[in-house]
This record gives sequence, C-alpha cells and structure tokens, in this order.
Amino acid sequence: MTRFGLPAVALFAASLLAVPAVADDFRPIPNATKYKDSGAPNARGRSGSAAIEARALLDKNQTGDIEVTTGTFDQGPGSGTIERLLVKQADGSAKTFHSLDAATVSQPMTGLARGEAIRIQADVSGVDGARTDVVTVSEVVKLRPDLMAASVTVQPKGMLGLPVPVKALVRELNTDSGARANCVLLAGGAEVDRANGIWVDAGGTVTCEFAPSFTSSGQKNLEVVVETVNPTDYDVANNRAETTTWIYDPADELNEWTASARDENFRHEERHTSPNSISSNVMDGWTTTSSFAANQRQPLDITALRLSFRLLSDGETIEEVADQPFVPAGSRDPFSTCGRIAVSSTRATVCAKKYPVAFGIPPYTQLSVGTNGGDVTYYAEEWSHWFDENGDEQFYTWNASDHATTGMQARFGSTMAMDVSITDGAHTFFAAPFLPMTPYSDQSEQVSCTPDGWCDEVRITHHGVFGTDSRDF
Repeated sequence: MTRFGLPAVALFAASLLAVPAVADDFRPIPNATKYKDSGAPNARGRSGSAAIEARALLDKNQTGDIEVTTGTFDQGPGSGTIERLLVKQADGSAKTFHSLDAATVSQPMTGLARGEAIRIQADVSGVDGARTDVVTVSEVVKLRPDLMAASVTVQPKGMLGLPVPVKALVRELNTDSGARANCVLLAGGAEVDRANGIWVDAGGTVTCEFAPSFTSSGQKNLEVVVETVNPTDYDVANNRAETTTWIYDPADELNEWTASARDENFRHEERHTSPNSISSNVMDGWTTTSSFAANQRQPLDITALRLSFRLLSDGETIEEVADQPFVPAGSRDPFSTCGRIAVSSTRATVCAKKYPVAFGIPPYTQLSVGTNGGDVTYYAEEWSHWFDENGDEQFYTWNASDHATTGMQARFGSTMAMDVSITDGAHTFFAAPFLPMTPYSDQSEQVSCTPDGWCDEVRITHHGVFGTDSRDF
C-alpha cells in the first residue's frame, strides 16, 4: 500500500497538514460571548438595590410562562429573594403568585398572546435589609426560541484513527429571541463530540463543527442533537439531524477500484421536407447506468463469496443487493474461477485469477458491479459462455423485474455514492466511492438535400450528468 515510496496513511495524514497558515483574524471567542443578540430584549428594572430581569414566553401549545430572576438569565440569579409576582395583562386582568421564595421563578399563565404588552411586579426581599423592594417592569410576550438541527454534513469516507470533519447547521425559527444550547454529535447512539453553551441568535443560523476520530471501521450512523436549550425549546421534534459516513482501514479496502455513474437524456429530432410537404418527428428518452470495477491482490474463495451493494443518489438508496451469493459460472480462461449475480437492475461478476508461477503474474481477484440501462441486456459470445458451457447460443436478460420499464427508474442527483463489500467468510473487503455529478451536453446535426428540393435534417442531443471516483493503493 504505497505510492511513490510513501505509505498511503502517511500521504493521507500529510494532506491534512497541508493547509494554509492560520489567518490573522482567526481569534477563537468563548462560547459564553454572544456574537450578536437581535431578539426582542427581556424586561429589566430596579428599585433601590433590588433588580430583576423578566420574560414572558409562549410554547407550541400556546401555554405561557412568566420567568423572573434577581440576576440575569445568562449569568444566573443575583442576591435577593422573589416573594410575590403580580402580572397585569393588556385587557386589565391580573394574576398574583404568592409564596415563591426563590431567586429565580417560573410560573405558568394562560391567556397570553404573542406581542401582548404586560406589566410584571415583583416583591424582592433580602437586598435592602428588612425592607421588601417592589420592582415593576414592562414586558412583551414572545414565542419561545425554536432551535432546529437543519442539516449535518460529513465527507463520504474517513480513515481509521484520523479526525473526520463533521458540520451541522442549527437555525432559530421563531425570530423573537435567541437561545443557548449544547450541540452534540452521536455515532451509533454514543456521544463522540460536543460543543457546549452555543448561542443561536433570533432568526439566526450557526455552524457546529466537530472532528471525531473512530477506532473501528465500517459505516457510521451520525446524529447531531441540539439539547439543553435555554430558554426551553418551542419544538423539540426538530432538534435532530442524521447522516452516514464510512470509516475504512486501508488494510480492508479493495486494493484498487474505479467507479462511474451516468444519467443521460436523449432527443432525436427529424425533419423531412419536399417541394410541397413537411414532416417531422421527435423522440425523447433517458437512461441511467453505473459501474464499479476492482482488483484485489489475492485469490478469494469464489464458492463462498457474497456481495453487498448499494447505489445512493444524494444520500438516498435507489438500488440495493444485500449479502447475495455468486452463482458459479464458467470461464474460457483455464486459470480463472468465476461467479455472477443478476438481481433487479444489478449485474455483478467476480473471477479469482491464479496463474502458474512461470507466468510471472501474481494471483488476484477481479470484481465488477453495475446497473444497466435499457429494457434488456444482450450478452456477447464470451458472456454467453457463462450460461452455456459451449457458448453456442446468445442470450439476453431483463434489466427490471417487472419487464415494463427501462432499466433502473430512478434519476441521479447531484452526488452519487456506492457501498460495495465482498466477503468469503474469512475476509471482508469494501469500497465506498463518492461521485460528484457534473452536467454535460453535446449535439450533432446532419442535413442533406437533393437538387430538386428534398431535404432530410437530423439533430441528436445528449445531456445529463456524469461522475467518477477511483482509488489505487
């Protein structure tokens, strides 16, 4: 596993270090410092030495809460005890809460409306000797902040033991006030990283950036959770976002592979003219195909070999073959043992190659997997030999199980990915190609006319998206 004399792991690590110098304006700021606070401010008031901060918040079921503290909601309670609260609403009604005896209190209250102006009067003792101070403030009723884990992104593959960058977007949706929270990253349900005490401004969006490393290979199911929201969250149902990545050990990855995917639209336009007539015809169609080919530098046991294959478009699985055995198949190469799979739109072949020492060719295993376009796939003479030892007859197979569609009926998105693994029980090897899809378009035209005014025009247009990925250790 070397390239230009350097171990693959060393090359990968060196690439992580090959980043520009830290910019002069990169000065980390403690999470406790708000980057801005553009929400409606909480009410603050003072009488003598006693001071309070108050807020009135509505939750999703329109239940209100009156919250008051002798300090600040950011820094915690101050000196003094709140004995009693009097809340007067805009319609003149009032409600009194007695025997509170705490530095910070929260009392439920119904009948509040977003944007309503209310007055809150607090009796505060223990600040100016034996005197009880009466502090009155004006507050506007606000919706509770609604923090949403909008998305989580990660590179499709990461290496065992090295940091894997993960980014999550967190938004505040209600726009009345911001909130603090913890941004936590889970892998398989277990915590692997966190950012505590983040602040999300009212109507704002922030990024939580993580850098976990993993001690085991394979697919990792990642989840970002926004927890411990303060003030209490308006809707906790949107506080989670999920994604997956594949962590690989270079020793377990297929030695060398290449992958590609194509989604193509086709248009065939014809126009026929004569001195006294015009006719035209347009035919549209589309097809999708994908392919994966790999070499493993050892002969695997074909009779025990099983394949798992997933094709994903923008993270969504559109084709999957799980733990499928290869059917033994013939080969005209006397030094090859082969097998094949044909399930749904997926076709796969594998051959273990083991040549005599005199040939000077080390043993290896060839694997190819892909999805075919069109209604059926026709097999040439060599391929027909897989079905018939004599190869006397040609064959085709349907590409779709219902025999009524053109290959795989799923359009490809802006990114494609594949999960490929083969196992013979003793060893498992895998690859996880990731293919950013690039748009393309081409057109050809042909016009031919006779001297007496007969013309044939043909225009053929192809356009679609194409992507590729490869690995060579």
